[in-house]
Amino acid sequence: MQAKGRVTVLGNDHPPSRVLCFLDRDSVAFVQGLIDLVVLIAGEDRSGVRLVVLSNFGGAEESARVLGRPLPAQVEVLAAPRAAGHYLQDLGEFLAWRAPGQAHASLALFDSIGERNRHGLTGLGRWLARRWGLPLLPNPDPEDNGGNDGGNIEASPDEVLVLGSTASGALVEFFLERGYVPDPRHERPVVLLDTSWLLVGHVDELVTFVPTPREPCGYVVLKASPAAGLEAMQRFDHEDRAAESRTWFPTSGEEDSFRRTNLALAGRIDAELMILREATAAHPSRCRELRVVPVPVVYHCREVGGLPRDCSSRYPGGINCLVLGRHLVVGDPRRNSLRAAYHRLAADLGLQLHFVDSPLHSRGGGDVHCLTNVVRELGAAKNALPGFR
Repeated sequence: MQAKGRVTVLGNDHPPSRVLCFLDRDSVAFVQGLIDLVVLIAGEDRSGVRLVVLSNFGGAEESARVLGRPLPAQVEVLAAPRAAGHYLQDLGEFLAWRAPGQAHASLALFDSIGERNRHGLTGLGRWLARRWGLPLLPNPDPEDNGGNDGGNIEASPDEVLVLGSTASGALVEFFLERGYVPDPRHERPVVLLDTSWLLVGHVDELVTFVPTPREPCGYVVLKASPAAGLEAMQRFDHEDRAAESRTWFPTSGEEDSFRRTNLALAGRIDAELMILREATAAHPSRCRELRVVPVPVVYHCREVGGLPRDCSSRYPGGINCLVLGRHLVVGDPRRNSLRAAYHRLAADLGLQLHFVDSPLHSRGGGDVHCLTNVVRELGAAKNALPGFR
């Protein structure tokens, strides 16, 4: 029987201490971009954040040779165990856990994968927890096939726990038995958003919470917006269009269907965000006027029974991003119109925008958030981030 106690999912308002990524031949450019980023953050923000590279090439010396550069002090290389893989967000969540009978919380790892053979992550949670001396909280559902992954578990700065609808009942019960509640009129509610139409089915493809001192609430929620994505596509220049595959870019005959699908998804997402806004406003301690900011995303989907299913984003970037304090890290969409939209978004929120190579997006749909995992500081929340001080 699992120990209960009280858990708190650490949202993006908690300063990062470690960023995990995986290094193999496919991810060299991605890891190089993250190295540059953590060095910049350490210098500009006086942050102690470190990049932990799980390397397929062995130790620091071998990995530095593959990366073609000496490794700075902010980078730690761990020779990856046999079971390491790219999709580190699916590994699980680093949580604050106050064990039964304890006065204070400590860092723990909720292990989504355990010993199951998924994404090459078998046993990695146990390996990391042992190496870092962390308590391990196992996935309560042995039959889970991805709905309980870390990418389907998000938290707002108001301590609203947001799960995608592909999460199992056992995962919901896990959190309800450890300090969260089902009723949004109380503190620390659990909110389920419909993610059943997405290929992967994770909530980190739908929403992201971003702290910013420019907002009365101290944060905004970014939402995937197919309407904004279609608008950005209308602004594609000659270079953008030349980069498109002629077999995909909508022809005149296909364009109406493509637009209809994405506009229908825009309405569906808006309905889910209304659920989140109402749940957030339902308790007086939380933000009453939560600002929702659209992020351009367009989807390609299968049609099943006249409804879009198995949808995934066409371009890197979008909502599946990494938030490190005042730094917003997105996959490079390689389209000028989308890059410009992300620059406007970051400027509006007072954030620094960074594009990085997104090596697996074209193959599996995973983007920057999927390819990383972040260990965040306990206790310190959004007022400890640069810009709030």
